[in-house]
Amino acid sequence: MNKETKRQHYVPRTYLQKFAIKRKKNYNINAADKDNLEKIIFPNITNVCLETDIYTLAGQTKEQRQALETFYSDNVENVYNEVYQTLTDDSIREIDEEMHYKIVMTIITMMYRTSKWIHLHNDFFDTVLDRMYSLCQQTGKDYFMYEDVKYEIKGKTLDEIKTEFRKMKKEVQVLTQLEVALKLINIRKFDGILVSKISSDNQLITSDNPVILSNINPGHIAPFDPENMIRLPLDSSHILTIMPHSQSDGSHRITRINESAGMSVAKMIANNSSQLESAFKYILGTKRALSNFIEKLDDYKKPISEEQKKNMEELNEIVRMMVE
Repeated sequence: MNKETKRQHYVPRTYLQKFAIKRKKNYNINAADKDNLEKIIFPNITNVCLETDIYTLAGQTKEQRQALETFYSDNVENVYNEVYQTLTDDSIREIDEEMHYKIVMTIITMMYRTSKWIHLHNDFFDTVLDRMYSLCQQTGKDYFMYEDVKYEIKGKTLDEIKTEFRKMKKEVQVLTQLEVALKLINIRKFDGILVSKISSDNQLITSDNPVILSNINPGHIAPFDPENMIRLPLDSSHILTIMPHSQSDGSHRITRINESAGMSVAKMIANNSSQLESAFKYILGTKRALSNFIEKLDDYKKPISEEQKKNMEELNEIVRMMVE
């Protein structure tokens, strides 16, 4: 009988392979800690972007406990190579409805399944528990009320309470992530698909939270906003963008752009900087891509030049036309 999967990847290994180097049967990828960029390590992809039992559910049988892990394996991990080959084949312009759906489903589930969402929620709720615990100590109570449920804290430390709540809420969190993803997929299942290819002189990086959201309207970006552009670097030279608004003529096509020298640099800087900002722990890619980005990071933080500003204006104009 097959053992249950305990070490569960929240970024598909089939995705990570496209930025990795194959060594016999193994794939290794370069990684840099976002808080300590000086040291680049070279782990096997089986040892990055994973947590123990992150998707394991409660249940009496193996099938029940592994249901969510199996869903992601069947619907993302096992179809990603087909999606990737379609997106990076320059000769493919027209696709069928099924492939269109697979592409959108892949990128949106990748956006919502990463552990960063869970950790951000836990950090927020830790703050809530800090205040509740402190209030109980001040008032002499040995319990507090949350969502009309009474929680006893007598004889428990604050850390023990936080651990209990994380275990209690973990299953709700991961199932809610999938539920939200499926709702957004249904809204955006036939949105526009744009693949940009940059020159070989420039290289893209990715991260442990690789899907990037942007919006032509200024202000806070809400993850569920159907007006968002959703971007994902596919490998060192290709970027996928899901454009808002469904294709009203019922066609299913891939728009392709080969970026010129200036636009290629602008795309690389924008992606790599966004990946560093978005990452939970690590940025990932080839040794050359990471080293070049880290070495020039201070330059990227400087005010943009007139040439770079022109390139970005050109990019914004392309985006505006695509949205229309």
